[in-house]
Amino acid sequence: MSMNLLFLTNRYPYGTGEAFIETEIHYLSNAFDKVLLLPIDADRTGDIRPLPSNVRIIKDVVHGPEDKNLLNRIRWALSMWGGVYGDVSFSSNKGRFSSKGLRRSLHNAVMAGRIKEMVTRLIEEEKVDLVYSYWSNYGAAGAVGAVRDKRNRITLICKVYGYDLSWERQDPPFVVFQNYLIKNLDKYLPDSKNGEMYLREKYPEYQSKISVRYLGTRSQGPSKMSNDRTFRILSCSSLIPLKRVHLIPESLKGINGRVEWTHFGDGPESKRIEAAASELIREKKDASISLKGNVSNSEIIYFYKEKRIDLFLHVSEYEGLPVSIMEAMSFGVPVVAADSGGIRELIGKNTGCGYLLPHDPTLNDIKNALTYFMNLSLDDLKEERLKTLKVWDKYTNADRNYSNFTEELKGMALRDKPRRYTNLS
Repeated sequence: MSMNLLFLTNRYPYGTGEAFIETEIHYLSNAFDKVLLLPIDADRTGDIRPLPSNVRIIKDVVHGPEDKNLLNRIRWALSMWGGVYGDVSFSSNKGRFSSKGLRRSLHNAVMAGRIKEMVTRLIEEEKVDLVYSYWSNYGAAGAVGAVRDKRNRITLICKVYGYDLSWERQDPPFVVFQNYLIKNLDKYLPDSKNGEMYLREKYPEYQSKISVRYLGTRSQGPSKMSNDRTFRILSCSSLIPLKRVHLIPESLKGINGRVEWTHFGDGPESKRIEAAASELIREKKDASISLKGNVSNSEIIYFYKEKRIDLFLHVSEYEGLPVSIMEAMSFGVPVVAADSGGIRELIGKNTGCGYLLPHDPTLNDIKNALTYFMNLSLDDLKEERLKTLKVWDKYTNADRNYSNFTEELKGMALRDKPRRYTNLS
């Protein structure tokens, strides 16, 4: 019995973003006969990352000249009126409604309506059994609109992380289409228990739809520790204000001993971070810094395998459960991280692994954490790395997590397949 999946991403497989999908896509391709990959926000230019042979990119232009046509935009927005109305009524009940929020909902409704038309066509032409959106966004909403309008028994699921989960990160503070999605999806899956609790508190009537599904990384074997009295720190994130990367060079000024800091990632704060790095080197002669910018995930993996790394440092203000931390842990690299989102599910007293900073760490908090690891004996460092690997294996081993997840998807898709394309009017 043939099983076909429609998988919505933002831009993957174009560019270097959404690197964590590079692992999951292989498990999806093994579970389904055909995977239709729809990047909803890609311009279809640039390099395409390697894909399994049964994964096909939907290359129709999502954003084209027709997007500027006023009649098209009105038609698309009206086709998603249920989602807009849900936003307005739900946010009003929570005391969060504003004209700015309405404008944001309408803007997203236009984009969702465009995706809805594409998904409707794909479902009919490709005999899709399950629709899986990697993000809780207008793409997921468009897919819901397509399936619910046709009243096909197609399974709909969506994952949710940090920005697309938390009302507090929005202005005004509510997440577009979140209420509409939770109401209409079969499953709404946060990447952490923290996210699960957050959503269940907001939507108690839909608790059965909301449950955590951890992401994962592959086993890579332990990385090497330093052996030359230099303490090597790695960080990996976008250079944007909420990641608070500027705290890293500022905190290193107060560290005694040779340190080497390497950062992967780029963004609008790059000039600020470069200036802070230059200042650190002027003030601390035994510090060295390497800002690598945006690179492919394979280059980061190569760095872990070939270079010596003593600690992974993450000080972001908002998070779900970062794959960058899972990746470090898969190499046995101890983690120091701010208490944000679901990070405490892997780091700190709950697991006995790594060092959990306060949510808003001071420079002294970060300095004390780094100094703690720098002063550990070789035996204690080895023990810390073993604990890190055990916690990674327990919670975020990709082979187990994605194998279980894809089996779950297949079971959901098979549930109503005999009646899938029967109109239920």
